[in-house]
Amino acid sequence: MLLKVTCISEDGTNGIEICTLYGIRFNKQGFAVLSTEHEKHDYLVPMKEDAFNVLCKTYIECAKEGAKVIELVGGSVYRLRKNAMFLEKVDSKYEFKPL
Repeated sequence: MLLKVTCISEDGTNGIEICTLYGIRFNKQGFAVLSTEHEKHDYLVPMKEDAFNVLCKTYIECAKEGAKVIELVGGSVYRLRKNAMFLEKVDSKYEFKPL
């Protein structure tokens, strides 16, 4: 499934990216991590575990609807080099929506 996301890069600039979304996971630091074909970058989405569970449900709903492209909306997505240190904590109302 393709993902459209507006992300904030390490230099503070905003940009729109479209990439292949392989999956999402929740890490111990309180971020959803979006797995994509971009091997040198992580896409981090700050949220609480309850919000992550809701995000997973919206992802599954989009997949069931047969969406080919989805967009992540409702908060900030940070594009960082893999294993970069990141401390921001924000909990917004994220969801995937089919395009």
